[in-house]
Amino acid sequence: MGVTAVSAQSPAITQSTQGWCRPTVGQAGGNVTIVCQGVSPKALERLNELLDEKDIERQTKIQEAETWAQRYRDLQDRLTQEGQDDSLSQTAKALLEEGKLEEAGAILDRLLASGEKTVEQMVADHVNRAAVYELQFQPYKALLHYEKAYHYRPDNTKYALQYAFTLQKQNHHAKAQTVYQEALGTYRKLAQANPQAYLPYVATVLNNLAVLYSDTQRLNDSEQAYQEALGTYRKLAQANSQAYLPYVAMTLNHLGNLYSDMQRLSDSEQAYREALGTYRKLAQANPQAYLPDIALTLNNLAILELDQNHIKQVQVLVSEALIIRRDLYKKHEMAYGNALAQSLAVEAMMLLHTEQEVSSVCDRLHEMRNVAVSEDLKQWASERVQGLCDKTDDDKPSGKQ
Repeated sequence: MGVTAVSAQSPAITQSTQGWCRPTVGQAGGNVTIVCQGVSPKALERLNELLDEKDIERQTKIQEAETWAQRYRDLQDRLTQEGQDDSLSQTAKALLEEGKLEEAGAILDRLLASGEKTVEQMVADHVNRAAVYELQFQPYKALLHYEKAYHYRPDNTKYALQYAFTLQKQNHHAKAQTVYQEALGTYRKLAQANPQAYLPYVATVLNNLAVLYSDTQRLNDSEQAYQEALGTYRKLAQANSQAYLPYVAMTLNHLGNLYSDMQRLSDSEQAYREALGTYRKLAQANPQAYLPDIALTLNNLAILELDQNHIKQVQVLVSEALIIRRDLYKKHEMAYGNALAQSLAVEAMMLLHTEQEVSSVCDRLHEMRNVAVSEDLKQWASERVQGLCDKTDDDKPSGKQ
């Protein structure tokens, strides 16, 4: 039918502390700016400049900012510690605070090229250089430095996870899988002694392996990894629901997408509905944070029901999704235009299935084209307007006297 379910979050994830970043909305045009705790104002300016260059929606933008802010703070902490004995590290830290990422990277290149060092110093320098490239959203350049750090210290799980995650983002699936599996074995052993500290990492690696398996069409392996990640997040949520229920819902949404791809429609519906119930529960305490996820899951369910021609269910689901997304769009046009467009696409397809007046379908397609930010969504709507609506519009009176 031309529209597909979408994932609740960026599929591959890094272990991070949620809630450091939040959106603020400018007075003109609904532009969304991300503000993050522990990040200097100049660095935040640079972060927002980089995010504005990426064609991503508000929720993805916040997730990107969370990861960015954590990398920034970790790098600042390392440079602070190293700067006690190294003036170049102090200079790099100062440039980082000014948002001067290129200049900070150049200083770290000088550190890499300087004098004899211990293995630990070499590893630290490569990790720091990689981190600056990550802050510039240049993971392909960071990869070489993560690889060298991993080569020097393959037993360090933190370096392994950074390396595997970067390999995965660059579609080096076979190597990423090997590194992930080695890290997973280590994290499982660590979790036996300290589950609270290391089970989150077990779940993170399993989630990322599930995405990797799905991307390489190993759907049964993907299901197995998602199911184990889900069980781990459920266990963690029993002790800390605020921190881990969002991950339970995220994994359920991913499973719903996977089952849909496998044509296991009943399993897909069950996963989506549990995700929806979990997001509703979370939204009771924090509606601003979770209403977008409720709308996303409603939309995924509506697509699933439409594929099965369950029109009444589609109408209920997409109507609620549209109510939420229209309200969000009024407040933040750039942030929620694509989300609203996706629900309008589902409603347009539903109306076609029920053989409603073509004008009703065209109204949705025209609105979809107007609100969409993504060129792909605009094109999707325009193609259908051209094929379905233009002839109808030509037959209408012009209205001119």
